[in-house]
Amino acid sequence: MKCLDKKRIKLKSGESMALNERAILSRVSSGDASPFIVCMTYAFQTPEKLCFILDLMNGGDLNYHLSQRGTFNEEDVKFYVAEIILGLQHMHERNIVYRDLKPANILLDECGHVRISDLGLACDVSESWPTAAVGTQGYMAPEVLQKGVPYAFSADWYSLGCTVYKLLVGSSPFRQHTSKRRYCEALIGRQKVLQIPESFEDSTKAFLIGLLQTNIEVRLGCQGQGSEELMTHSFLSNMDWEMAKRQRLQPPLIPPQGEVNAADAFEIGAFDEEDTQGIRLTEEDQQVYKEFDVVIADRWQHEMTTTIFDAVNEDFNQMESKRRAKLQQRLNQLTHTLTSQPEGEITSVVSAAPSASPPLSRSTSATVMVASQQKSLDHEDIPSWPAELLLEWWIDPERYGCGPSDCLVESELLRLGGPFLHTWQKKHVRLFPNRLEIYVKNQHGIPLKGAEVSV
Repeated sequence: MKCLDKKRIKLKSGESMALNERAILSRVSSGDASPFIVCMTYAFQTPEKLCFILDLMNGGDLNYHLSQRGTFNEEDVKFYVAEIILGLQHMHERNIVYRDLKPANILLDECGHVRISDLGLACDVSESWPTAAVGTQGYMAPEVLQKGVPYAFSADWYSLGCTVYKLLVGSSPFRQHTSKRRYCEALIGRQKVLQIPESFEDSTKAFLIGLLQTNIEVRLGCQGQGSEELMTHSFLSNMDWEMAKRQRLQPPLIPPQGEVNAADAFEIGAFDEEDTQGIRLTEEDQQVYKEFDVVIADRWQHEMTTTIFDAVNEDFNQMESKRRAKLQQRLNQLTHTLTSQPEGEITSVVSAAPSASPPLSRSTSATVMVASQQKSLDHEDIPSWPAELLLEWWIDPERYGCGPSDCLVESELLRLGGPFLHTWQKKHVRLFPNRLEIYVKNQHGIPLKGAEVSV
């Protein structure tokens, strides 16, 4: 959960930014949400806080892991670049410019996959392009720093170039320029200050140079094809994009489980409540957030079904546990029987004779002794049943008749019955691939043989 303090927002005059983040998160999280963006399930507020319920990312950010490792090699960076591109592609297709791409905003999930986070500076460019100098120094494109110059997706591709450079080298390409003026001057004369290690592959050098072009017209990703220009670049020529989209590629780094993969709170900087002691929230301030609350329906439904699944299935799970325990006990008995009898002859320990004998031996013929009755079967007559269904049949042959059932689901059902269809009646339901069977139960709750309804 991400919480924003309303007093601190008022102090910084950040109301529009907070509402913008909520709006952008709603857009990228609705419908076909991207697995490469930290999405929102719902947002709510208290008298003093704005709260976002977001995807849990406990793998830390790339800036933290960079501080632990020093640098990433070129192959590792290709993995991160691919997933970042897919996340940016999702935003750009929805006319959203991110504007704050940097290693600190690239989070990892518990498996090591990328999620782009912190969409507070993102903006909608469907109606007009922004001109404000927004972003993090060291990652902003030249056009972003030039006052009054409109820009769009080009800014994100330049920031990606700065991010790739830092992951490979360990520092920003323009880290030595501390003032905004010096930084802007460095960008204009980029070719003079950008130093790419000679040890890098030619494709890596070309990728960096293409992204860090001052001239938008020749910058990679800005020549009419967008993300496709990056995806087809020689730097990523061996990337399996279908596997990448499905998160099937092996991440180069698996975050340690049970550890805090983040910098210490004292390094980050604690929130100083003294800054907001003189701030008072008025009714007018609260009115600004009157439409802040939102629920992303499909994500909320998924969360609810996941949360209540165990509770809904508690009774069934208990019955299933007992059934499996009985099955395991019977398996142990059969295993003991099979290992103690001479090869080719097996004495069954069940007390009831099933209507067909299961395969208990791989020999050409098997002699099965059931309730003092002997029957010989040829190998070709023995059905090939899955082991678990076979054991279920061996325990309860009447349930499956002559063999294991193709029943998919078996459970209880409440349905309206009686002369006027106003009485709730408990039925026993069995769902098969080609039909649904509903059984009446007797006074003891045992399903009667013969389906009442078969659809």
